Amino acid sequence: MSTKSRVVHRTPYLHIVKIDGVCGGQAVIEGTRIAVWHIVGYYYKVGMSVEDILAEWNYLKPAQVFSALAYYHDNKQEIDEVREQNSYEHWKEPHAHAPASHYSTSPPNPLSRPLKSHGQERGRRACITPLSRLCTLSGAKRSRKANRERGPGVR
Repeated sequence: MSTKSRVVHRTPYLHIVKIDGVCGGQAVIEGTRIAVWHIVGYYYKVGMSVEDILAEWNYLKPAQVFSALAYYHDNKQEIDEVREQNSYEHWKEPHAHAPASHYSTSPPNPLSRPLKSHGQERGRRACITPLSRLCTLSGAKRSRKANRERGPGVR
């Protein structure tokens, strides 16, 4: 954690602040790193009520969520611009038309990295089954007959 103090810019909304160096200086709920655009874009705009949002973020108070929504309604252009800048489409667009020569080699394949599991820390080897389920090999294997006797869905 940084020891330098951050400059907090208060807004006219009781629970909404802008902090230099936190979420790009965008409006956040005070005492959290939850940006107003995040509450609006991922929860409010998809039809969730304040009660639904509070169920997802159980440590928020109703007044904090209402302040975030009030800030949004009074500053729609600002929040909608930030939502656009943080959208998948915005980040995908500059890279969609990049020529193949843009990469010095082929782009890295995220699936080519070795898998890690909790079992590896304990000295066991992990693998991916044909059904894409992660299993841990610990030396003791059940027979197919024993698996069938246990029933479907229990492995």
